[in-house]
Amino acid sequence: MTHTGRQRHHATADLDFDGAIGTVRDEEDRLMSMWRVFCLCLASLAFAMLSASCSSTPAHYRGSLSDAMDKSRDDYEGDRTVPDAQRAPTYPQPEPYPAYDYGESATAASVLDGASGPAEFWIGVRGGNGYYTSRDMEPLADGDVLAGGETAPNIELDLYAGFRVNRAVSGSPLDASVKDPLLFLKAGIEGRYSPLPDWPVLSPYLSAGMGGFYMGWNFRNPLPSGDGPITSDSIGGVLMHIGAGVYIVRLERFRVGIGIRPELYLFGMVTGEGFDNDYFDYFDVITVNGELAIRL
Repeated sequence: MTHTGRQRHHATADLDFDGAIGTVRDEEDRLMSMWRVFCLCLASLAFAMLSASCSSTPAHYRGSLSDAMDKSRDDYEGDRTVPDAQRAPTYPQPEPYPAYDYGESATAASVLDGASGPAEFWIGVRGGNGYYTSRDMEPLADGDVLAGGETAPNIELDLYAGFRVNRAVSGSPLDASVKDPLLFLKAGIEGRYSPLPDWPVLSPYLSAGMGGFYMGWNFRNPLPSGDGPITSDSIGGVLMHIGAGVYIVRLERFRVGIGIRPELYLFGMVTGEGFDNDYFDYFDVITVNGELAIRL
């Protein structure tokens, strides 16, 4: 091969190498973009659930929830009609903030483009069931989708969104007032600490988190009202949990684990239909779950 041929060969090889490096960087940029968008969506969902659970009081006033639950029972013999009045505001509406022009540099797109995140992150699912201490509700199923990254070798921060299904304990006052299971929708944030992050098997961790939730149910019998019969209702609230678990297998790109989480659900003051909540106070449960996740 002539000297000129060798130069051309080397130049072609350099171009191929540069192209491969560029392809890898493009793929990394694409994954990072997907990570930011996914986390932004999950964080928005968690914030929306928490904000909605602490939202303003509904405009309608329907009376007390305990009265509605009593009227929904099959053995109730009186008039099932519930009040339909306008709820007086407890505080004046806040003045709107003045509109400021922050310029194009402060747009959501530029903030997202400048956001940073972990170079690698986990995404997975967990599900299981729990033991209950409530006299009215018992758990049927629980599941979450999780996504997060390691902020330090032994510290992980996750966002989660999921559901919980409960049913009324047979023979309880709640069982006499509602039909069908009670559905929870939840979202929040969770932190994990792994004291032995390098262990590939039986690696333990501790966790803590909080979030917001909505619980919906169907009344056993419709409740007549001015706007028409009320057949279902919902209520929001705040949930908190601590936990512990062990990764049975924890490899570079894959992990399987089990965990246990004592959880506390605190219910809000007013339901979606406008009943004052004097019926639900809290629900506590110890959830046992399995988890499967991959690292991207």
